[in-house]
Amino acid sequence: MSGGSVIGGSLSSLQSTRTVSQFDVSRRRSEECDPSEDPDCKSPVSETVSNYFYQGNASGSVFSSMLDGGDGVLNANALIPFDGFSVFGQLEYENYQQSTTPYEPGWDVDTLSAELGATWNISDRVIFGFKGTYSTGNGAYSGPETVFIRGEDTGSVLPVNYKSVCGISNEGAVDTDEFGASAFYQAQLLDKGFFAAEVGLNKGRQKYRNSLCTIDAAIGETQHPSGLIPVNVTAGLISGDPDYLGFSADIHTGYDWELSGITVGPRLSLNTWWKSIGAYSETEAAGGLSHVPITGASLRYEDQDISSVQTRIGFAVSKPFVFDALTVVPFLQLDYIHEFANDQRTIKASFVEDRRPEPFSFTFKSNPPDRDFFEIRNGMVAEIFSGGVAYIEGRAILGHDLADSYGVKGGLRIAF
Repeated sequence: MSGGSVIGGSLSSLQSTRTVSQFDVSRRRSEECDPSEDPDCKSPVSETVSNYFYQGNASGSVFSSMLDGGDGVLNANALIPFDGFSVFGQLEYENYQQSTTPYEPGWDVDTLSAELGATWNISDRVIFGFKGTYSTGNGAYSGPETVFIRGEDTGSVLPVNYKSVCGISNEGAVDTDEFGASAFYQAQLLDKGFFAAEVGLNKGRQKYRNSLCTIDAAIGETQHPSGLIPVNVTAGLISGDPDYLGFSADIHTGYDWELSGITVGPRLSLNTWWKSIGAYSETEAAGGLSHVPITGASLRYEDQDISSVQTRIGFAVSKPFVFDALTVVPFLQLDYIHEFANDQRTIKASFVEDRRPEPFSFTFKSNPPDRDFFEIRNGMVAEIFSGGVAYIEGRAILGHDLADSYGVKGGLRIAF
């Protein structure tokens, strides 16, 4: 037999085919070393061409963690003040695209959020408010339709159609639902300065589905020039639905100067969040081919904690325009962001199939962070009627090594 294997699929939580073989030697090969501890570990009969991991970053608002800032209704309050009591609502769309790396698969996730809240002027310089948020997201990852198996002895390559041989789709999916609530405080400092603080809680659930397929190559009767045929195929759809709980605390401050009718000033922010993902176990379902057994690769995860501490240093520019009774204030803000705490994490797991009192466990890593990047925001606040202020803004991440992200939000504040 000519040794060779491939893992195909998407968003899987398995590190390599070699780890699966710990408990089911009747269907999978034995392992001479642990790839999670030794990155140079090589099997004499197996070549891993792709690694897929539990999507530890796919946890609701963690997608938007790069975009947390003092914006939306906070901007509207600062640019067009009000007296008394007001209510507001806003909608936000966000797209997050993560590159494929040796540690995690690529992502393309869309998130839609809705907020409702209220604010009070408790003095002529201080505003207090609260808001509730609901967000829902869905994303996908597509693996290759054709995978290639290289025979180690012959050096030949066998192309295999993933769906026809494995009986499962080459796509993975993730859906998130999250509820949150926060309280915020804004105060005017001196004549042209401001200070704002916000604390919040959120709770959500992520549901994901991954496809995983393992294939060996053997010399056999075939018309393919490689002389290889696919054998020992295993495939399954692996699903998980972890719950998570999060806490956030943000501080924003700045000062403005008026120069020839244009308002310019520095901005400084501290954004922190913590998220706890509860322990859970994956499940695996068979594919569409009855002769292909499941992989047995569903995993049992321990509790995980993720934290982030970011500073933002930037500047903002705005200019008010008055048209009869209509006031319009376009603005632009650019921030440099540095991440202090969201390190590369070690994730510990064991196989669901291993029901021993002390199951074999192993670890793998999440993506290392990009600690320095930029965010640009541009938008407009307009007083569209007496007591009514509408706002819209777009924002995008610049210079991030691992991800591209952009968003747009719009809202309405009505004062009474």
